[in-house]
Amino acid sequence: MSSPFEVKKLVTITIDGKEYKGEVAEDAMENLEKLGKAFSTKLTAYEKSRDDLLDALSEAGVERVVEAPAPSYIARPAKRTAGTSPDRTMKLAQIRAWAKEAGYEVSDRGRVPTEIEEAYDKAHS
Repeated sequence: MSSPFEVKKLVTITIDGKEYKGEVAEDAMENLEKLGKAFSTKLTAYEKSRDDLLDALSEAGVERVVEAPAPSYIARPAKRTAGTSPDRTMKLAQIRAWAKEAGYEVSDRGRVPTEIEEAYDKAHS
């Protein structure tokens, strides 16, 4: 009389750096262990042995675990989306220095009023 349940064992096997996982019936474990020992010596010498082992594992219900590759991307510096370019920053510093000497009230930071910028451009053209 056969048993009403079947015992399976979860196995993980690594071949050539590739991982295989699967459930193997308890009664097939001994055969799987013998198979692994028999092929382990042949793996480095014969490619056919490797393929035969993979076929045998597949027939035993052990399938290769395929993991998604890590995303590849090229790191790039962030693009300027807002703010002031270095050239513009330099020009604003010159405008502020000129405006203070010319008697205009201008802050050390923030926006330079359009009329001061236009007066600087007129004085330096």
